[in-house]
Amino acid sequence: MFRSTSRTVAAAGLLLALGLTTACSTGQESTKAADAPVAKVDGKISITYLQKQGDQEYFVGEAAGAKAKAAELGVDLKVVNLGNDANKTISEVQAAIAQKTNGIVIVVPDPAVGPQVVQAAKDAKIALLTSDDQICTNGPDPSACAKDNLVPRIGFSGTQMG
Repeated sequence: MFRSTSRTVAAAGLLLALGLTTACSTGQESTKAADAPVAKVDGKISITYLQKQGDQEYFVGEAAGAKAKAAELGVDLKVVNLGNDANKTISEVQAAIAQKTNGIVIVVPDPAVGPQVVQAAKDAKIALLTSDDQICTNGPDPSACAKDNLVPRIGFSGTQMG
């Protein structure tokens, strides 16, 4: 069940990222963090999925689910293992932007890099979504962040999961 849940989360995140990338409405009010315009996508959609600890079973399963859903939808998906390296996070975001990705889904190894990741995506007009862990647009600590400054996130409640 654990692997199935992680694949569902990854697939849902991928679908949400696709919605953000193609500027489809979810019917929900947007938050300040989600108001940044994103570039229109012409042709095939490409998404970069940056994961902390990508060699751990949970993240391996999550990446497999995302890859399967991307293949089903005809989306190019690149998965990158960030390990626990905050510096690699920034360089891989910059690399994804240079490679003209249409969207970034990210699980940061350190939420302190959140504002820098957000600014890079915003400047490049690339859709940004967090998976599993939250990041804030204007500070290093998501728990101290105003709700409208949190980056949209797909995940599950650890409390509800048990």
